[in-house]
Amino acid sequence: MLRAVNLVLDCTYVSESAGHGGMFPGGFTREKALLVLRNVSVPEHESLDSITDFQPQPVENEAMIFEATVTDVEIPESEALLHADCNGQEVSCEISQYFRHKEGKAGSGEEENTACFISSIHISGNSFSVTVVMKTIPYQNDSVGKDRWHPRLKVPLSPRGTITMTVAFAVFTHTPSIRTQLGNTVKLDCGLKLSAADVVSVEWWRQHKGSGRSIYMYQPGTANRETTGPWMDIQNLQDSGDASLFIEGLGVKDEGTYICLVSTTHYNAQQIIQVLVIEPPKVKLYSTPSHEGSSRSLLTCEINNYYPLDVHVKWGQKVPENEGKLIEISESYSTSHRENHDGTFTVSSIVSVTVPSPEERGTTYTCSVSHVSLQVPITASLHLASAADVESFIGLAGVSLATVIFIVFCCFLSSKRRDEGRSQCREQTAADTDTATPHVTTPQHKKKQH
Repeated sequence: MLRAVNLVLDCTYVSESAGHGGMFPGGFTREKALLVLRNVSVPEHESLDSITDFQPQPVENEAMIFEATVTDVEIPESEALLHADCNGQEVSCEISQYFRHKEGKAGSGEEENTACFISSIHISGNSFSVTVVMKTIPYQNDSVGKDRWHPRLKVPLSPRGTITMTVAFAVFTHTPSIRTQLGNTVKLDCGLKLSAADVVSVEWWRQHKGSGRSIYMYQPGTANRETTGPWMDIQNLQDSGDASLFIEGLGVKDEGTYICLVSTTHYNAQQIIQVLVIEPPKVKLYSTPSHEGSSRSLLTCEINNYYPLDVHVKWGQKVPENEGKLIEISESYSTSHRENHDGTFTVSSIVSVTVPSPEERGTTYTCSVSHVSLQVPITASLHLASAADVESFIGLAGVSLATVIFIVFCCFLSSKRRDEGRSQCREQTAADTDTATPHVTTPQHKKKQH
């Protein structure tokens, strides 16, 4: 069950100020303003019993109180806006004057005698953002008294001293910022609400490192899904106003700022979505002999396939005699970052350590890697054998190798002797066979003479 309430938001009115001599723009001025969204539908809840309707206090004519009635255009996430304070979230709101398309001004006198304002509302935590276009109630200039006219905005005031409007158009997103890994399919959420049926076109732009380009455009009757690249579900757009963009197999090249620009006959509005690629590193720790001599060893912490660039490496040493406490190793050096074919990076951090003595058996070295993609660092550990252990291992390995060689040689001799015995046996058998076989003489028949 839904209930109609009034949403009151503290906003900032942003306007362009005149420059020197009033001839050129001089920047922007920011002033306090109040936005009242009337008749917003939210789910019924017992906490709403204490809510009262907004009643403006007597104010001066220069005060900026915008009252916008929500009738045909639904405000998404209105419940989140209503309870933002209770949820520990902040709501930011900016209002500025809006100028319609030229084609929107032509036609009825009603459109000509209305002023428009646009408001951008954001909930902290990158959870929701909406841009609302509002228009004033139609008026005639000569029918409004000077005392009921806002001196700066040049729009009529209601008897309560507020600027009365209706919500005409809204564009919103539930994903103002997206962090995702490589290879995923990403949905850039963008939706729209209209007060009346109208022709809608959508264009998506991508900006990155100072350059921008259009990556998808829909105009009624002209756009179809491309075989490759980003795409929209046109049927969803036509049925429910869903202008979301899909990117399959996301790569580093797809990172950037995306702009969803929605246009109708009279209005246009946009949402900005930040897409950040994050790829956690793969960490491997290994040791190699040092060129400084057998008493030292090089430990290499190899950090592969991470994005974005910056990683932090911390080395540590745990010695049993220190009750396993981690001792930080400060002296290390790193290779230069290497860029992989997929845009990720690889780097190695290296330390030179002394091979543990027999008394330091059980010494463990750790490499801890921190990255923006990780909630906790990745830690790799390595137990480095002492010099005595290495010599013992080498001696044992030598004995083992000699034993294996001896066994293989014995097996070879045994096999060779068996083969020679089988050969002599076959030769003796063949000789005995020749001796025992009798000679058979075939009788010859004399030819009969006639």
